[in-house]
Amino acid sequence: MNERDWPRDLSNYLQQSFRRLCEVLGQPRPVAELRAKPPFAVEEAKHFLLGLESGIFHFDENARLQSESLSYPGTDNSKTELCQIFALNPPPRIIRESICQLASAAALVLDRGWVPGQIKIGTVGPLEYGVDMIVESDGGELLVGVEVKRSVHELEKFRNDFRQCWTRGAHAKAECAFQQNHQMHEYCARYKPPYLWIVAPEADVCYEFTYRSAMIEMNELDTLPPRSHIEFGVE
Repeated sequence: MNERDWPRDLSNYLQQSFRRLCEVLGQPRPVAELRAKPPFAVEEAKHFLLGLESGIFHFDENARLQSESLSYPGTDNSKTELCQIFALNPPPRIIRESICQLASAAALVLDRGWVPGQIKIGTVGPLEYGVDMIVESDGGELLVGVEVKRSVHELEKFRNDFRQCWTRGAHAKAECAFQQNHQMHEYCARYKPPYLWIVAPEADVCYEFTYRSAMIEMNELDTLPPRSHIEFGVE
């Protein structure tokens, strides 16, 4: 049996959803199809579609992305948009980071064993200081900060900046030579996540931290370990 063409299927699905959104809003459809830049990666497209098909998130009748299981700002989840997938201002486009963000949320559930309710997406609490998602324990303890990058190039720049920034120890953003990604150093120092997972459409990297009084030890990993290891200590 041939593997699905995940990027093509995702592109077709998003085109249909965008046309439906235009109809709901009474806006003319764009002549050209929306393009993803950079193009969807295979695993990214796969996890986004599996997230839809497994019910982790869904498009409502107004073509807006919703979730009854993921946590996000708003008092009424049924009326709060999870995150924007489409930008309607000319030229209309797919918001690239949102696709990777939701694909990563689905991967946390489907591949790494997290419960959807442990994943928070938004701009409140520990999220407001510079990450796109957090993962908490059942008791509400911060375990993972997740930052989404638009491309592998952005991820590699972050990796270099973060390493250089970290070796300097505590310092202000104004004194940092890597200001574009300095906020992540401050995020870790302030909220002390045991893990920081940086994700791009075709790559990822993970940092594990050990906090010892005023000293923080950092270890770079190839990827984020599963929930069984992080939350329960199972090797």
